[in-house]
Amino acid sequence: MIEVSVENLLRGIIVASGNDACVALAEGIAGTEEEFAILMTAKAKEIGMENTNFANSSGINDPDNFSTVRDILKMSKYLIEKHPKFYEMFSEKKFTWNRTGGDPITQGNRNPLLYKNLGADGIKTGYLAVEKYSLASSIS
Repeated sequence: MIEVSVENLLRGIIVASGNDACVALAEGIAGTEEEFAILMTAKAKEIGMENTNFANSSGINDPDNFSTVRDILKMSKYLIEKHPKFYEMFSEKKFTWNRTGGDPITQGNRNPLLYKNLGADGIKTGYLAVEKYSLASSIS
């Protein structure tokens, strides 16, 4: 069994869009990914995201995952205002995981605005087969 710190799981999710890290963290917190999705949806409602539902931890490959631009804005503002230390991770341009028993793995952040010297400091990119590309970004 490989042990990975919560911090490395978070960086894997935030910087490298690691869907496997989403599942590992979800199962560690709630026991199952399905239970974690219920918690995610409840938190979304708590912060005012009225048109959002999570069916899994990564937000991909399930028609029961949905949100709106307005709700993503609410979530982004909540992240920036309530969790500034975690938000700092979103501006990291790369993440290196020094895994046990193998060579380190380095992956770059997929947010192209971070590399353009515009003052972008994060949030998230996405890609889904039907919806295609998405980007929620913040510039300080």
